[in-house]
Amino acid sequence: MMHLAVDLGTSFTKIYLAGSGIVLAEPSCLVLAAGTGRVLAVGSEAQSLLAGSRELLTVVRPVLEGEIADEEAAAAMLSHFLRKVGIPPRRGHGMEALLSVHCGASDESLARFRRVAEKSGIGIARFAEAPMLAAFGQGLEPDDERPVFAAEIGGGSTNIAALSARGIRQGVGLTLGSENLDAGIIAAVSEKLGVRLRRQEAARLKETVGSLYTGDNASLAVAGYAGERPCTVTVPAADIAAPVRLFADRLVQYIRLVLQKLPQEEASFMLARGIRLSGGGARLTGLADYFSAALGTRAQLSDRPQYAVIAGAGRAIENADILRLVCLEE
Repeated sequence: MMHLAVDLGTSFTKIYLAGSGIVLAEPSCLVLAAGTGRVLAVGSEAQSLLAGSRELLTVVRPVLEGEIADEEAAAAMLSHFLRKVGIPPRRGHGMEALLSVHCGASDESLARFRRVAEKSGIGIARFAEAPMLAAFGQGLEPDDERPVFAAEIGGGSTNIAALSARGIRQGVGLTLGSENLDAGIIAAVSEKLGVRLRRQEAARLKETVGSLYTGDNASLAVAGYAGERPCTVTVPAADIAAPVRLFADRLVQYIRLVLQKLPQEEASFMLARGIRLSGGGARLTGLADYFSAALGTRAQLSDRPQYAVIAGAGRAIENADILRLVCLEE
């Protein structure tokens, strides 16, 4: 029996415990003491610590673009999160977990995730691709063989797939996520206003005033640096409209590429049914409407798109039929 599901994401890590539901959703980061490397804080505590002075602190983000970038740090982070939800290493060794991976994950990528799981105390690790999990998290039923088109837009990666309950027909995992938009916002504010932003402030702009609606006049005051001097600047939506649209256009381009790989009749059927959007990046204001207009279909956004993958993984560990359908063969 599966005991837990883990979505070890670039921006956030989420854990689902069988019988309890989603029990953790925290930033995927650690703060270390500069010089000694001692772990000072993990997850939400690390993010709070970074809100103050960063002097003598080293920030480690062990998952980048949907891949494990630092196995030791990832294992330390996941171990901390497991203890936080009541699973110490001794208990974890008897547990079986389902881990989300990106679409088309290589054997090398799976091996890295498996080593992290083992080092964090998980007994047996199995894997499922994110777009399959997201579809089940948005209500796909195991006996539904009709094709579905899904775009799961995370912080460090995006998964686009044509699928059904029987598996992925065509799909791609991209090193393109909403954090790419953060970088674009930082560059735009620097160019237009001469202010350098931290990544957290760029993310606040993205989530608050980033918009694909023409004429949106929202604005937000954010902290930054003019040279080396701290300052506050008010940024209107118009000043970051270019990177927001570029991000959306790149996603549209990749969606079209996946659709073009399908037989015409199947692609037409999927467009008639609409595109299912999930992932934290899908919450960008106006994105669903922008996709609908650009692709000539209806883009559907679930109530809590950032939890679609872990919700689907949770359904899988509690339903043997779904688990059998999503688990990758090894």
